[in-house]
Amino acid sequence: NYFLTIFILFALVLLPKVTFASCVIKPSVKDEAKSASLVFIGTVAKITPAQIASAGYPINRKKIVWEKYFHKTDVVTFTVSEVFKGVSNETIEIATSAEGDAGYTFEGGTWLKEGQTYLVYAYKRDLADNEIPKNLANEINEFNGKITPYSASICGRTTNIKNAAEELEEIRKMFPEAKRFSTQT
Repeated sequence: NYFLTIFILFALVLLPKVTFASCVIKPSVKDEAKSASLVFIGTVAKITPAQIASAGYPINRKKIVWEKYFHKTDVVTFTVSEVFKGVSNETIEIATSAEGDAGYTFEGGTWLKEGQTYLVYAYKRDLADNEIPKNLANEINEFNGKITPYSASICGRTTNIKNAAEELEEIRKMFPEAKRFSTQT
């Protein structure tokens, strides 16, 4: 255990900040539903490759120097069948990692698959972090403004509807006024 702890601390010091993502503990259904901008059931109609920018800095430097990073992303078009929070149209686009979040990579890019139906929790992207220099944040927000402002991550609770029976029951209790579109799930 001692050597493992030393190894982990050593790795944390040497790796850049932008490489870290944690999927160790997913939020509760209640917490995720409260904090998400959008919660809905939708079927993947189309997946389009795109690019997204982010900011970070290597933690192994003496001086913090913010840098812009570009990542492959997929813009996933969903046909929405049931809305719990935030969606007003029958279709919506959500960005998701095409390179794999937290080290996960998936055949064909994204972890979502065309034709599959998901319970989706999505968040509005905005680089309003006070630590990031304003000009860099504005530049990144402008670049990312070319695609949907909403993102979903494998580290969140988005899941295939086949695996969401209990979660869906809890969501429907939280949002009893859910709106259904003509394509019901």
